[in-house]
Order: sequence, then C-alpha cells, then structure tokens
Amino acid sequence: MGISIVSICKCCAQPRQETMNHMFVTGQYAADIWKMFSAAVGVQGPFIQVNKTINKWWDTKCSSKLKPLYQADPAIILWQLWKRRNTVFHGGNMSSHRVIYDINLNLIQLAKTRYPWMTNFPNSWPQLVQHLEQYRPHIQYILVQWISPPAGWYKCNSDGASRGNPGPSASACFVRNHKREFIHATGSRISDTTCLCAEAKAMHDGIIFCITQQYLPLILETDSLGTLNFELFTDLPTTTKRLVNMDKMHLPSLRFKTVIPREPD
Repeated sequence: MGISIVSICKCCAQPRQETMNHMFVTGQYAADIWKMFSAAVGVQGPFIQVNKTINKWWDTKCSSKLKPLYQADPAIILWQLWKRRNTVFHGGNMSSHRVIYDINLNLIQLAKTRYPWMTNFPNSWPQLVQHLEQYRPHIQYILVQWISPPAGWYKCNSDGASRGNPGPSASACFVRNHKREFIHATGSRISDTTCLCAEAKAMHDGIIFCITQQYLPLILETDSLGTLNFELFTDLPTTTKRLVNMDKMHLPSLRFKTVIPREPD
C-alpha cells in the first residue's frame, strides 16, 4: 500500500509543496511572470487561484482589438509555466528570459494571425498593447458623385451586368436633366451574354428612349471598363457596335463619357 506524497516545487529558490495554485500562480517564479504581463495592461492582483486569475483577465475592459489577446494571455502564460516546470523537473534548464520571450512570441503570433492586414508588430507585450491601442486603420476612398449636365442638356446613366460573363444578364438606364430632375428609368433582364454586351444594351436602350422622346442634346455616361478606352462609338468592338448601331445614327448632339472605372460585373 503506497503513500501519496506531494511533490516539491523545483521552480522556486525556496521549495514549497507543488500544488496547482503554487505552480501556476502563487509561487515566486509564477508570481513574477504574472506581475510582469499584468502590469502592462492594468490587470489588478492579487493572483491566488488559477480560475480567478483567468477571470480577472477575461473581465478586464479593453478595446475590441485587444480583447482576444487578453483572453488568450492567461492560457499562454500557464502553458509556458507548465513547459518550464517539466523541463526543470526532468533535469533541464529554462531561464526566465526564455519563458518571457516565448510568451511574447506566442502573443505576437496570435496578433499577426488575428490581424493579418497590420504590420510592424513590436517584439514585447507592453509595446504590442500600445501598438494595438493606437492603431487607426488607413481608409482609402474614392468620391463618386453625379455631376449635372450643362443647362439645356440631358444625361443618361447606363449600366449592365452579367453573372458568369457570359451568363444571365440585365441592363438599366436612368435619365435626368440639368436641374437633376427625374425623367426616366428602366431596367430589364436580357438573354445570356457578356458584361460588355450588357453594358452596350443599356446604352442602346437609353439612347433610343432619348431620341424617341427628343431629350436632346444628350450626354451618355457609363462606367463600363470595357468601353473606357474608346473615345468614339466607331471605335467600339464590332459586336458591341452592331448592338448600339451608333455608326448609322450620326447624332451630333450626343456626347459619350465614362466615369470611375471598375471591374466588369
């Protein structure tokens, strides 16, 4: 019949009984590690029990970017303390600097995984906290606005889209005058085609409507990437030119204009 004897902690200068709380929280070595990492973020001790220590980190208020790291920090510290304990227990050596380095490395790797768009992560926990607190995303934007045509002119905005290119497609156009007043809008599902032909169909419908209703002179405005490089309708590809058929209309009161380009729909 054996006798259960509590192990002696080999991680502290003055050995004590190796209980879970002593090994992970209250032992001198573990307490110094917790103090170092908690001081950088204002997590208040005392740290006496493992579960309460974890709860303190999880309950600490912080920014949304720091929250995942605050929640992971206790687990990382406990894991590194356990690794050092096993190394020392089996006759090895693992300095406190190595433990601190490994904890910092784990936290930085977590931050890089969590926020892959961020760069220039520092190498220590206090600096990492400061880096995330001060981070402000660099927002790029393009101002898109509708500009009124000259007095007496009309503007037709057209757009087309194709799912699959070629695939199920649709086209639409919208007409307004120089006072920004609504004149006409239409949209329709068309047969399976390419995005360029869908754009051309939208242009065609808008032009035909304006000619029929005498909404002239007219500016046709489109965002078609495929027609961006064509200054004249006569320069359009044969397939698109055949659909728009502008080479036979000879309309001197028509201007063709492209706005900010984007990828084809």
